[in-house]
Amino acid sequence: MSRKKTWQSRVGRHGARVTVRERVVGGPVYMLWWDGTLKGRRKRSLKFRVRGSDGELIKERVKRAEVEALAKSSELLRDEVPDPRATLGQAVDLYRREVVAEQLARQEEDTQRELTLWENRLGRSYVLDAFSISDWNGFRRDRESGRMDAQGLVVVKPENRRPVGKRAVAKSLKVLRHLCRVAVEHRLLATDPTRGFELPTEANPKRPVYDDDRYEKLLERADQITMYGPKCQKVPTYLPTLLVLAHDTGRRISAILALRWSDWLPDYTSNGGLRWRAEHDKVKRESVIPVTTDVKQALERFRTEHPGVGEALMFPVPKDHSRPVTQQTAARWLREAERKAELEHLQGGVWHPLRRAWATSRKGLSVKDVAEAGGWKDTTTLLKCYQHADPETLEEVVNSGRRLRLA
Repeated sequence: MSRKKTWQSRVGRHGARVTVRERVVGGPVYMLWWDGTLKGRRKRSLKFRVRGSDGELIKERVKRAEVEALAKSSELLRDEVPDPRATLGQAVDLYRREVVAEQLARQEEDTQRELTLWENRLGRSYVLDAFSISDWNGFRRDRESGRMDAQGLVVVKPENRRPVGKRAVAKSLKVLRHLCRVAVEHRLLATDPTRGFELPTEANPKRPVYDDDRYEKLLERADQITMYGPKCQKVPTYLPTLLVLAHDTGRRISAILALRWSDWLPDYTSNGGLRWRAEHDKVKRESVIPVTTDVKQALERFRTEHPGVGEALMFPVPKDHSRPVTQQTAARWLREAERKAELEHLQGGVWHPLRRAWATSRKGLSVKDVAEAGGWKDTTTLLKCYQHADPETLEEVVNSGRRLRLA
């Protein structure tokens, strides 16, 4: 006859974990937890049993014991006092686990770079509660002047210093601020030491926009850009199709390069539609959006030249069809087309000016629908950073005044 084991269950997260268990089979249930104040283990009887007279577990009593344990765990979390000596290293490890692990590959790469900068700047043993406005402003001065590089290291020789703009500095400071807020949410810090500190802003940020003339000139030269095919022979790049997709969908180049043939839905609405997957979307939202006639024709033509079905990538690396072409490669192709078209490069963007052009050309339409079609999470960013004033719209505004009567 097999011997029954004592019942036990553990609930709550690390630091506030509570165990409920029998000391002997069929005996009273006890609750056990760690008391941080007394630095010892505490125990209390729940004064009931989880087994019936036949020795079998009763589900209702098991549930009751676990509910009481959860209540105790919540009480311990409320009483938990964050450690004032929490270090940058502890906060960075928490941030990598809770935030960075959920980001897209490109976002993760950027965030890891910023975290490394702060680890080099302050040191992993730096006590975050000691961070002050002097540290905040000191970082701004050193980074803007080039006395500190992108890795957080001091640049000794003045001739090697490369000043950066306020936008790059603000990006680093935003990562630190978000890191501190996550640490507060997880009770690693009591308060955010960066709260109330002002972020640097560009008075006139560079946000270039393509016009149709520039787009058409690039499209004329796009098929002249070549890459090496599977047998090392030179073949045309994917640039013509990428340009049409970027111009007519307004989507980020990273999302376009990640498209698969199963994402092309030719029977969706009159011209078909494209599925934009959440795992390749910056705001992590999946959507199916109708496309223009130009996009439909470009994809049908492209598919005859580069056959593919199902989960096959639309724009794979020629020598490795398991990987999509990188953003760096697509940017190089576009820069080459600019040189062939004898166009001056727009400072402040390569592919993104096409996204701004898409948004700007749709001013006057429903902002909610424009944000949904272009992949913006909310309309604030769309209005602030993407839709630009243009001479045609300004002239329309100036000439559209009406007689005003207040009484």
